[in-house]
Amino acid sequence: MKQYFFILFIFNLFTVNAQQETDSLAQTNKEYETVLFNDNNFLDILFYKHFNNTPISNLGTYGSSFYFPTTYNLDNQKNVFAPTSVKDKLFKLEGFKPFTNLTWINAGRREQILSLNHIQKFGKLASLHFNYKRVSSPGIYINQEANQNLFTGDFRFNTDNNLYQLRLAAEIDRIENQENGGLADITDFEKDSLGRRSLYTVNNEQSYYTLKQTNVEVSQRLNFINSKIDSIRSNKVYVGLENEYNTKRRSYFDYDISSPIYAETYLDSTSKFWVDSTFAKYFRNTINLGFDNGKFSVQGSFDYYQHEYNQFMGIDSNFNSFYAGLMIGYKTNKTITNANFSYGLNGYNADDVNSSIHVKYKPTEILTIGLEGSYKLIEPELYYKNFISNHFKWINDSLEKEQTIYFGAKVKLEKYRLTLFANAKLRDNFMYFDTLVNLIQHDFATNNISLGVEKDYRIYKFHFKTALIYQITSDDVIMPLPNIVARQVVYYENKLFKRSLKVRVGANASFTSDYYAYEFMPSISQFYAQNKNEIGAYPYVDFFISTHLKRAQVFFKWEHINAGMSGYSYLLTPTTPAHDRSFKFGVSWNMFD
Repeated sequence: MKQYFFILFIFNLFTVNAQQETDSLAQTNKEYETVLFNDNNFLDILFYKHFNNTPISNLGTYGSSFYFPTTYNLDNQKNVFAPTSVKDKLFKLEGFKPFTNLTWINAGRREQILSLNHIQKFGKLASLHFNYKRVSSPGIYINQEANQNLFTGDFRFNTDNNLYQLRLAAEIDRIENQENGGLADITDFEKDSLGRRSLYTVNNEQSYYTLKQTNVEVSQRLNFINSKIDSIRSNKVYVGLENEYNTKRRSYFDYDISSPIYAETYLDSTSKFWVDSTFAKYFRNTINLGFDNGKFSVQGSFDYYQHEYNQFMGIDSNFNSFYAGLMIGYKTNKTITNANFSYGLNGYNADDVNSSIHVKYKPTEILTIGLEGSYKLIEPELYYKNFISNHFKWINDSLEKEQTIYFGAKVKLEKYRLTLFANAKLRDNFMYFDTLVNLIQHDFATNNISLGVEKDYRIYKFHFKTALIYQITSDDVIMPLPNIVARQVVYYENKLFKRSLKVRVGANASFTSDYYAYEFMPSISQFYAQNKNEIGAYPYVDFFISTHLKRAQVFFKWEHINAGMSGYSYLLTPTTPAHDRSFKFGVSWNMFD
């Protein structure tokens, strides 16, 4: 009880201090309203299954395992949902007005999503940000369901003279999914031979897995030299200490041992428990020393990782890694450059290299050029070296370090609402699962290239958004990419009721050319190569009505409205159909004060 009153007292203290600055922050509040009333990102909320104009490739239900078939995201799978965060924009302001975004999307039994995003500043000294996401997608086939609860939080505090800075961060992720391994006979679906989707035979009828991941981080920084250059800039010499604790447990339960997907895999028929489980945790200590004058910054660091890793039927191991790192930043009125480099000194990751550079150049108000590059030389995870379970077994005693070279460029012309980009990736000695779900280290280089253009334009009250991506891959099976990814959005926009209500009515069409998309193995949650069936060459069309009244967006969406009109070839993996036509209702509401 005493702790409660103490927290309440601190909260009120910050609030009172903030209220005393109200008059001086009137302009800031106007900037807040500019951010909060901006509805340019309404398409991101509507089409949260797209990322950079590329539709998701998943297991049929949102929240299930997925990847985006592009050069950048093929091996950088991310959990993407409505990328509409305004956190960075608001934190740059000196105001204190709290902000909350509540987004709820309902598609009946097929899918429900809830997202709560809150940002609050306590005067100039402290800030709080947290996000909660809940996904529930029961699916329409047997043993097909996705459930996720994700919480992320971030609290920052600095003293009035910026002598000391503190950051507390946490992430808690809980996933409980059923993944059926696809339909047993996809030709039944392509012929639409059964009336009800729940009647189709799937590859695995009784299985599910859970993923529990927790991450806690404490970062502290002491500016022991802080001398002012002018009213904005100052010379800072600082020492920092970071501590991070991370745990991750994945458990798989299988009650369908006769499933045909295990015909070519190892299977321990003597085991009494059909459970596969891996557990990993690490504790990281980082100490850094740096200099920053607002224009140039440099920071050196030493990282120490202590790892623990074990499997239900396999190894139980403890190992360490020690890194040295360097970060350099440079800012001018037109250019922002950041470079990072780390090297494994000893331990499990000895001689690892992880480096990157990002350059943003804005010579004029209408032109922005972005360049990024990276080089990685990484020791394969212990998971790839030794794994034993009820369903799979591999031992790789001599693996080479995985090597990745990446380059990306983007040119954005604000005046013409035009974006051009190019990405290229070269990979060598990377790990993948072949067509028999055997773990293989590819012993020669594979490259992928993506070239794209995005254009927004308007004719009268009709708005158009066009995106076209052309991709090249050196191996269509191991690193499959569709040659063409295309998207077209068109909508009519008008303001009604004395221009207080903005209404948009339109459609979205997404298309990928055919390619040998990955298949999925549920028991190890891994995508693997296949060279028998191509998917794609099918347009997905959505129709929507979106309204925006002050700070609230309300939309109605008919997703995949063309389902069945030109056959039943709409597949997300070679054995997983996309959802049929569905109706969705959603609300996204920005709240502050």
